[in-house]
Amino acid sequence: STNLFRSSSGMVNGFSQWFGQKAEIGALPMLRAAVDNDVEGGEYFGPKGFMGFAGYPVRVKSTKTAKSNELAQKLWSVSEELTGIKFNI
Repeated sequence: STNLFRSSSGMVNGFSQWFGQKAEIGALPMLRAAVDNDVEGGEYFGPKGFMGFAGYPVRVKSTKTAKSNELAQKLWSVSEELTGIKFNI
């Protein structure tokens, strides 16, 4: 329930207001992933509520796309190109 969809069509904006949650709650999955001492690399967190739309953060399954090394490399390359910053490991 933020202004993220304010310029979207009525239907999208309406759904986001109905299914959305306050920004403070929506930020919790990222915060948990960042500070929870029990989190291991590769874990994902999302809302616990109905269909993952809202609620406090719990561990959730990642998607096949999220595990794609090919897509990760493309994202890295595009990010370096757009920012002009190269990071060597």
